[in-house]
Amino acid sequence: MQRFFWEEIKATPICPEGVNTRDLPINCYEEATNPNILFQKLRDWETPYMVIPHGTTWGFYTPPTSDWKKQLADFQDDESQFLFEIYSGHGNSEEYRTWNDAKLNSNVEVFCPEGSSDFLPTCQQAGNIMAARCEDSGMDAQTCKYLVDQTKLFTAQMGSTGYAAVNETEPDDFLNAGQCNDCFLPAFNYRPQGSAQYVLALSDFTDQENPKRFKFGFIGSSDNHGARPGTGYKEIDRLYNTEANGFNDPLFEKLGDLRRPKGKLEPSYVDLGNTSLTSIMDLNIATDAERQSAYFMSGGLVAAHSTSRKRESIWDALERKEVYATSGPRILLWFDAETQSQSLTMGAEANSNKSPLFTVKAAGSLKQKPGCPDYSNNGLTQERLEKICNSECYNPSNERRLITRIEVIKILPQQYENEPVEGLIEDVWKSFPCNSTSCKISFEDEQFSIGQRDAIYYVRAIEEPSPTLSADPLGCEFNEMGECIKSEICRVGVHENRDGCVAPAEHRAWSSPIYVNYSS
Repeated sequence: MQRFFWEEIKATPICPEGVNTRDLPINCYEEATNPNILFQKLRDWETPYMVIPHGTTWGFYTPPTSDWKKQLADFQDDESQFLFEIYSGHGNSEEYRTWNDAKLNSNVEVFCPEGSSDFLPTCQQAGNIMAARCEDSGMDAQTCKYLVDQTKLFTAQMGSTGYAAVNETEPDDFLNAGQCNDCFLPAFNYRPQGSAQYVLALSDFTDQENPKRFKFGFIGSSDNHGARPGTGYKEIDRLYNTEANGFNDPLFEKLGDLRRPKGKLEPSYVDLGNTSLTSIMDLNIATDAERQSAYFMSGGLVAAHSTSRKRESIWDALERKEVYATSGPRILLWFDAETQSQSLTMGAEANSNKSPLFTVKAAGSLKQKPGCPDYSNNGLTQERLEKICNSECYNPSNERRLITRIEVIKILPQQYENEPVEGLIEDVWKSFPCNSTSCKISFEDEQFSIGQRDAIYYVRAIEEPSPTLSADPLGCEFNEMGECIKSEICRVGVHENRDGCVAPAEHRAWSSPIYVNYSS
């Protein structure tokens, strides 16, 4: 299908620039080469709209050095872009980490960073693969060192296609390289500088008197491109409930395999600007596509605190940012605050010289029964139910899962240019045990008045562990130092393994933040 899509796009002329989108002919392909052009094209329609950043830490084709500072400085539109997708079928985009898969030196040149106890850069693992092959070949040490160094450099420079710097690799050869190993259900090839925590900590000081900041509400979504919203209610059947289709057909696997034979021991540099590839997806169809497939989740949900179930009421709640995200289960969550002069709900902003009193209420999701409820047949035939959801509908019991704890995250936005972000994010700032199907807690920030700086607060309501698709995507075997020494990635279709790739995970709901600006 992708090939047909690209063929159709190539055969369609690009629409002229600078023309109101409503006046363009219908037989041209309209494109927006940056977000500001997209915002203008949406304004041309003179109808309400929202633009919600999506998959911001997903690194399948996002360069490792990408940084949301650029978005804040050049492409932020507060009127339309006020929500942020923190979780989807592409995984979790919440958590910030200080490592990165490639870094820039003082001359803005890409280089391969060293690994650490909790992160293995892809370029370092590519070097390890080349080093092992060199050793097996009997080459001299100096030649091997040169090949390894070149492999690391090419891998870092190639970014999301870096795996291709080494010929004929299998998906498991890269172990857990490039992945966030201590994040909750993370996106593939994690990009920390697109994470929600990093984004909220940023400030742009182009206008020193009025620094710009992101002030997003949080949502979740399913994102399986299958027109079936909310697939996370049952963690079964990866082939139906995620995009982890993998290589379902042996013929397609053979045709789609772009891995080159090992041949001579030399690193390869793939320059997309000098190839006939129409898309980076064409290159990524082999090794990395199969590793990525292991990281597809069943998807999340957005929950709205609306006055009714009417579309207009739900839209209004989204605009107020009075919404929250879940990793799939229908967890109930409230996050409110009281200042000396006003009541605050999720997504609200207030000025104060004293910490608000925050209140959190949460209730676990309803456990699911197999199959579909009887009333499902009232509007759909059995054949239609089979096609839409494999006859596994949302079918709640009367039993709720336990909420094990409530976690509070506190973020202090930057106060001056280039203030280090790693010292501004407190995760976890406070944690409250629950161990009940519902709980209510309250807290204050005693340091707010002392610190005298703006602060952002949001909460996570975390459920007891439950079986979850793709919760252990790599199946790593670890040594005594905690290093992944062998992996068995999740596979589907003709290569399905590991009992459908189900492992326990602590599902959760994320509130939209409450923004408290210090005002004396």
